[in-house]
Amino acid sequence: MNILLWQQINNAIKQGGDSELSIAYNVLSVLTGESPDVYRNMKYSDFLKVQDKVKIPDINIKSEDWVKEFECEGERFYVTQFATDWNTEQFISMSNLTKTQEGIIDGLHNILAVMCYKEKGEIISLTEFNRRADLFQNHLDVTIAYPIGFFFANLSAQLLEHIQSYSMLKRVKLRIKRFLISGLKVNGDGMQLLINFLQKKKGKTLNTSLK
Repeated sequence: MNILLWQQINNAIKQGGDSELSIAYNVLSVLTGESPDVYRNMKYSDFLKVQDKVKIPDINIKSEDWVKEFECEGERFYVTQFATDWNTEQFISMSNLTKTQEGIIDGLHNILAVMCYKEKGEIISLTEFNRRADLFQNHLDVTIAYPIGFFFANLSAQLLEHIQSYSMLKRVKLRIKRFLISGLKVNGDGMQLLINFLQKKKGKTLNTSLK
């Protein structure tokens, strides 16, 4: 099962909502190319016969079974192994592609195009990026693609969380710095505010040494 078919089945299930029959209509529509209305208008006994004849692919993929390299339509690709090897464009792209579970599913082929390469350090055009994404979507088996996408989606989320925490800490420190500097410039109380702040940080009496 390629990525595209897996994406279509997932979307068919999502669109079916809580109705098992609607899900069955939608999934059969994806697999056979017939409109869902064809199955809705069937006698139920005929629908069951059709359903029995169609093999429903298993869309549950083991996320731990991932590879370091793979071949797709005669082309060999390598998977970026470490986050320290990501460039800025890869980090930004992954942040955008992995914001939601639906985004990860719908953009799995794009995630692969971002995180896989043919030659180390290569720089590819947008045209080549889109070609690779289409190649993966239409020809790469989802059992290869999904574990890679799942791994990098989790890694991207963790990196973004750490960066946001670090950015928040920097903003807090900057506010404190601005507050103290502002106090020093505006009035004489600023020096005492600074002394009090340093006393809390160091646990020492600094009045004498700062006079």
